Amino acid sequence: MRNTPSIAQAQSPPNRHSALGNRQSGSLLDPDFLRKLDLLEIIFRRNVVGRREGDRPGQQRGGRIEFADYREYSPGDDPRYVDWNVYARTGRLFIKEFTKQEAVLACVLVDASASMGFGEPPKLLHAKRLAAALAYLALIGGHEAQLAAFAADAVLWSPRHAGRPDIHAIAGFLEAVEPAGPTDLLAALRAFRERVHERSLLILISDLLAEGGGQRGLRLLGSQRFDLGVLHVLSPQELHPPAVGAVRLTDSETAAAQDLVVDAAALDHYAERLNAFCEGWRAFCQRHDIRYVETSTATPFEECVLGYLRRGGLVR
Repeated sequence: MRNTPSIAQAQSPPNRHSALGNRQSGSLLDPDFLRKLDLLEIIFRRNVVGRREGDRPGQQRGGRIEFADYREYSPGDDPRYVDWNVYARTGRLFIKEFTKQEAVLACVLVDASASMGFGEPPKLLHAKRLAAALAYLALIGGHEAQLAAFAADAVLWSPRHAGRPDIHAIAGFLEAVEPAGPTDLLAALRAFRERVHERSLLILISDLLAEGGGQRGLRLLGSQRFDLGVLHVLSPQELHPPAVGAVRLTDSETAAAQDLVVDAAALDHYAERLNAFCEGWRAFCQRHDIRYVETSTATPFEECVLGYLRRGGLVR
């Protein structure tokens, strides 16, 4: 049996069917919430650099234009960028210069392993909605977005989106993803590195219930100057499981089973291990300059995005 601290998720029956191609109905983001997202922006850190555009702002695709400085007018400069207010005060011609943030790729990697199907509501549904919101925020900020879902050693990639957000295409990709198979964080992170060569933002959304390797992969990406974030999704049934007495627990990903008694003492021990597990991930991310947000599927989705992600430094 995997050495993970989760009791509740292990009660889900094993699912051996490949999950990355079945469609389910439903909308991930409603129009009212999209209007609230329009007031936010995703935060890029290490990899966003400004480019001086001189007197020709706006020619690069994507990104954001901001005023940077003035310089004196020279013959041949475009008179559209003369600041006539300065000329009225000083009698001298000055050209406005701008800083342009180039479009940066935001890649959201969603864990679609069997354990993500556990919970009410399921962890995977919460992860899909978070992924859709983050992709939308990247696109309305003038950046690019790509989504990926992984289970076992398989990774399914969406097209690379740029320009006006197509929320239907984003939702369509995510709604086709269903939970199945074991978790392999290291394989997914390696697949990302093999596919994406420019420095970019990578946000991993997962319950992190895996046998090692994930932290090693994140350390490697951090050393290569990728900007990293981890959204740790757990269900209320995992955070606060009930005392159910004698029970056989079956691992949802390996089908390994174990008989034990889930009483008050067992739950106390479980809570200690779960807390140590989460604190271990939080401390790891803090040491390696990775933004970490822990969230429960019981948290209302709007509160998660508008509150938790803001406090975690992923949006503002």
